[in-house]
Amino acid sequence: MKKLIPLLVIVLLASASLSACGKKPSAVSPAPGPSAGVAAESTPPAPPSSPDASTEPGAPSAEPSAPGADASRVIGSADDLTIADDSFRELAPLTFTATVTDAYGLVLADFDYFYPQIELTGNAAATAKINAQLSEHYNSEVRRLNGRIAEINENPDWYSTYYSDFPGAETGWFQNSYRIVSAPGGRLSVVFSETYYYPGAAHDGSDYRAFVFDTDTGARIGLGDAFTGSRDDFVGALCREAYAAVKSYDYGLDYHLVYGIPEDSAETELAFVTENFGQHIDDSSFALGAEGVVLVFNTYDISSLMRGPTWVLIPYAALSGDLRAAP
Repeated sequence: MKKLIPLLVIVLLASASLSACGKKPSAVSPAPGPSAGVAAESTPPAPPSSPDASTEPGAPSAEPSAPGADASRVIGSADDLTIADDSFRELAPLTFTATVTDAYGLVLADFDYFYPQIELTGNAAATAKINAQLSEHYNSEVRRLNGRIAEINENPDWYSTYYSDFPGAETGWFQNSYRIVSAPGGRLSVVFSETYYYPGAAHDGSDYRAFVFDTDTGARIGLGDAFTGSRDDFVGALCREAYAAVKSYDYGLDYHLVYGIPEDSAETELAFVTENFGQHIDDSSFALGAEGVVLVFNTYDISSLMRGPTWVLIPYAALSGDLRAAP
């Protein structure tokens, strides 16, 4: 009997162990949270992108909250600019079209460019002067584009081999568009947007150029004609407004982190902004629209390739002390 007692104890222990091993696993305990009947706090889901939001590479991410009408803000492109009046009408544009092929007829690149001609209401002299300047720009562009065609034609065998090795590869394309915007006070802006792709390139490219004209005289308006004071003063004002717009936008770039700007040093930050934004502000990078001054920064000017170009609209009210003959 004494021998049976230890044996019975062992059997009972083994049975308890087997019973524990065979038990179904418990449900995973939820993370600590509010008691039953208490609504849990949650982060609301991000709103869906608007149907017309650009999904192309390089397009800025959606704006988290629309700034007030009097605040400087980032806009999508020149297409977002409104025309203030009907003081002009467009005439048939000057065009440049070309197709570059190799010896076998394989298309290497297409060129499609358009340059406006306009007619001002009741001012033939200013019309002629503005069109002469736009025509001069067109002739300069033709020379530039013919140079690009010559570059491709210098080594057609390379392109033929490239397309032979990669039959589905995209052919080259070079194109532009323009937007004509008038503003109160006799101002007319023509903004050119160019995009292009060289065969075999890693990605496409873009370039932007603006012309501002006085509709009374037909003369081109530069920064010095549009703003009062010294160049440093008004460029500084534009830089501050542009930087404020970019910072308030969901732009995905922390200038403090990237460039090591002290968060608590307004003087250092302003110096950085004036230097890095200001070097890209010139007579060809601004326009005057119905709502305010428009600045365009090309890709790589103040952001990465992923972000592409940056368009900033600065309301006239924000620059009332800097504008000369403000619209």
